[in-house]
Amino acid sequence: MAGTESREARVRSARRVRLPKGFADAIGSRVASAAKADGTDQFLSHRSHLTSSRHRHRHPQEQDLKSPVNPSAMAQRVTLRKRQPYNTTSSRRRVVKTPGGKLVYHHIQKLATSPKCGDCGVGLPGIPALRPREYAQISKRQKTVRRAYGGSRCGDCVKSRILRAFLVEEAKIVKKVIKSQQSARK
Repeated sequence: MAGTESREARVRSARRVRLPKGFADAIGSRVASAAKADGTDQFLSHRSHLTSSRHRHRHPQEQDLKSPVNPSAMAQRVTLRKRQPYNTTSSRRRVVKTPGGKLVYHHIQKLATSPKCGDCGVGLPGIPALRPREYAQISKRQKTVRRAYGGSRCGDCVKSRILRAFLVEEAKIVKKVIKSQQSARK
């Protein structure tokens, strides 16, 4: 009788312990055969939890151990080309696959911005958007527009400046005329 109780205890403990898939099948079949021999089959009426892994709660680490490790499916390592490891604006990179199937980092240059109008902030038409070093290498003709304030202000702002200057000069002339008329009356 003592031997049967120990087997019953083993069956109960086998239900409570989480075992990997292969072990659960092996232990379940051994316990079932031992229970049938002893006549203690009543404890194995719900044996499905030992074999089915679908309904059983798994610990995340336990699940990772069960997944087959395929060395060819591992992520390929990519080494940095520069000594700066942080993803800053001046050191951004993209993973590119070479024709040989190797993954390498390509460092991305900053985007070039076109010069802006000093008054309204609109990009100046007719002047290319380049990095500062490239501006030093092109001719003056390509960096400016042949007009007053060319390469510094846009056409609309130059137009408004000309109008404003003309109106200011006209206002000065009108003030002088009024002043001279008032002095002539006295």
